[in-house]
Amino acid sequence: MADSYALDNTAAEQVRLNRQAAQLRPVTDRLFRAAGIGPGMAVLDVGCGFGDVSLIAAELVSSSGRVVGFDRDARQVAAASARFGDNATASFVQATIDDPPEGDFDAIVGRVVLMYQPDLDAAISSLVRRLRPGGVMAFIENNLRPDGSQFINWPPTPLGERVHAWVVRGFAAVHPLVGLQLPSLFRRAGLVPEPPYESAAVIYEGSDCAEMTAELVRSMLPTLITRGIDPTDIDIDTLAQRLYTEGGDEQMNVIGPMIGVWARKPI
Repeated sequence: MADSYALDNTAAEQVRLNRQAAQLRPVTDRLFRAAGIGPGMAVLDVGCGFGDVSLIAAELVSSSGRVVGFDRDARQVAAASARFGDNATASFVQATIDDPPEGDFDAIVGRVVLMYQPDLDAAISSLVRRLRPGGVMAFIENNLRPDGSQFINWPPTPLGERVHAWVVRGFAAVHPLVGLQLPSLFRRAGLVPEPPYESAAVIYEGSDCAEMTAELVRSMLPTLITRGIDPTDIDIDTLAQRLYTEGGDEQMNVIGPMIGVWARKPI
């Protein structure tokens, strides 16, 4: 599978991701605590982006631990570094999953990043090389499906159905059902998954639903154009208002379930 990342890296996309991160913070915190991530540990954050997951890990390991976040996009690395400022617990570097930062880590974590990798097994195997014996790996992944049924909208509206079709087109190259594959992926890499697993959904209502849906489409606009969608048909600058006009305050959008799994590397 070729590079399947469907979203642009813009200030507007960062705002959308921040709002999404707020909804995913509770499940991420629960998963990391269940995995035993705590003070003094060294944590590697995979595909760190703006550092939302690194922030949770840094709080858990406290000043006695360290977090290294890495991302292939230098702009994201710079933004995360600026966000954390003089916080000595976390540092950020540009790297890729097939060549992650050097070191032995007590925990390797990530959120909604594996689904974009060309080869899921190769990605996990590459990361396992950086995990010390007895260390833990904890990931939260979406379960995208070819028909887009992980995106649930209410009430159904003509514009909402068109937007749904655009989003499905935008994510067409992404691995499906990665969250459900996590236990099997970990086992094939020699790790031991530890149930019970975590699950969560991202939920928006009313004007937030219209705005977040429109911003998702805005972020994937370059991808949609390359896949044959006419941008004038989307009319991105008025999309949020048109969605709100059709759906009103009762509209809801649910994305999920996302699955969180942690596993341990045998000693």
